[in-house]
Amino acid sequence: MVERRTLTPLILVRIQVPQPDFPSLNQNISRQLDTQLGISVLSEENYRDLVDVSDARAAKVRIDAGEEIWPEDVVKALISGEDPVRVFRKHRGMSVKELAKKARLSQPYLSEIETGKKEGSLDALKAIARILDVDLGDLV
Repeated sequence: MVERRTLTPLILVRIQVPQPDFPSLNQNISRQLDTQLGISVLSEENYRDLVDVSDARAAKVRIDAGEEIWPEDVVKALISGEDPVRVFRKHRGMSVKELAKKARLSQPYLSEIETGKKEGSLDALKAIARILDVDLGDLV
């Protein structure tokens, strides 16, 4: 199996091979790869640590650029299958009445969307997403 991850500023290629039973042979292979191909061999643990650090740095860049992060209770509610409109409405501290008014929807219609009785038109979902300041994709 070969796994390739691009890490700024380097590229990692992970090749899974059977480990020799002789540590000295393993060290010789590592030295040969390093000198002949200009690569380094990392342990599985070090490789995963490096990927984790890279992922964390990428997330920090997105957050610093203004990408919103959701609190744990919002993420758990979404994962458990709660309606996204209701989850984000509550997260924004809005009532059904307030969101319906701002989105120019009837309160019963918004309630039907939140309870799954109606899917909601594209225009309605766009208005809801705009008011809740989320992407349309976060609601569907």
